[in-house]
Amino acid sequence: KLIVKKLEVATKRHGPDHYVFQSTGMRDTAVNGRGIPLSKTSIVKTGIDTAKYAPDKTRRHYAHEQLDIPKDREIVVFTGHMERRKGVHVILQAAKVLTQDMGYKNVQFLILGNRPGEKEHFEEYLRDSDVTEHITFGGYRNDVPDLLKSCAMGMIASTEWDSFPMSSLEMAATGLPLMVSALPGLDEAVTPETGRTFPVGNYHIAAQTLQDMLSNQTMRLAMGTASRERVIQHYSRASQAKGLINIFEALENTTEHSL
Repeated sequence: KLIVKKLEVATKRHGPDHYVFQSTGMRDTAVNGRGIPLSKTSIVKTGIDTAKYAPDKTRRHYAHEQLDIPKDREIVVFTGHMERRKGVHVILQAAKVLTQDMGYKNVQFLILGNRPGEKEHFEEYLRDSDVTEHITFGGYRNDVPDLLKSCAMGMIASTEWDSFPMSSLEMAATGLPLMVSALPGLDEAVTPETGRTFPVGNYHIAAQTLQDMLSNQTMRLAMGTASRERVIQHYSRASQAKGLINIFEALENTTEHSL
């Protein structure tokens, strides 16, 4: 299949002059998997509104109040689609290990993005009331920026290709440390100063990492500060626009791709 995909790209008479990717992992897949010449690729990091997604201490308990979550619980948040590849089932399994097997109760897992009826797809992980009382499905909402301001950290547990999800930047810009699965592309969402990775699908290690991070508030706050600084420096809308402009300027200076 890989050979066929490379042949498909190689034999096309017409195609893009240049390919722009969000992450190194995404570009590597295109170059190694599709045979796209590295010279015809660039990476421009996604940009977000860092004013809209920002810390706000006055919203410290907004999510607790809106979603009836006890205020003494730290919130671990996921936002995204409920597709299997997004790894919501891994988050729910980690929640069970953390709250039941490890006895860590000062936590609430907030899952945002489920449509009506999609929560039922996870019933096999929601049978124990001692666990489910620490899980909240919030659905689709228009107040996600405020909900994030109430959270302690973000978690993305994708099990298949996920590139560099916008949600990781929204969480980081809000000052949240992140824990993500070690998928190419997705693992670029964190550095050792801003979060942690865990092996894909390994909810036992995920639960242990969660406990380590939740138990160390000083470390979490430092990571959250570093997360926001990293987004402001590298993932603002201005930096994204500048990256795209640089590509067009470079193409204008070549004969082959003269615009």
